[in-house]
Amino acid sequence: MSNDLSPRIKRHEFANPTVLAAALAQSVADDLRAALQARDGVGLALSGGNTPKAFMQALAQQPLDWARVVVTLVDERWVPENHPRSNAHLLRENLLQGPASAATFLPLYRATPEPEAALDELEHDLAAALPWPLDVAVLGMGEDGHTASFFPG
Repeated sequence: MSNDLSPRIKRHEFANPTVLAAALAQSVADDLRAALQARDGVGLALSGGNTPKAFMQALAQQPLDWARVVVTLVDERWVPENHPRSNAHLLRENLLQGPASAATFLPLYRATPEPEAALDELEHDLAAALPWPLDVAVLGMGEDGHTASFFPG
């Protein structure tokens, strides 16, 4: 079996960022609805940063059984949630509003000096509450080409 994914990659073009955000929100919601038909709970992991704000706001408006959705982040800055650069704060402000506030949110930050000190607790919490494998993971890309806090070079 070939590991070449290029035949399955499809290019999508959008008129502007608002149309892109709405289309991505619809696609993610469709995938989550399909997964909810098969299972009691579904898992969604999202990127932080400034790029996904409009997408998160559009996704929050999608009709879903949000109480059966578990949301986490694919990456997080190691700062408390009240810090302006916190991805958890961004997600709470832009996704977990209205009906989407019924979703279960698993933040990644813990009040430890280094992320490694919280790793065992995080692994336990994620394994206990998040359906695996994830049903949807959205990996954003920054203007400098980074995704999920992996930076080129």
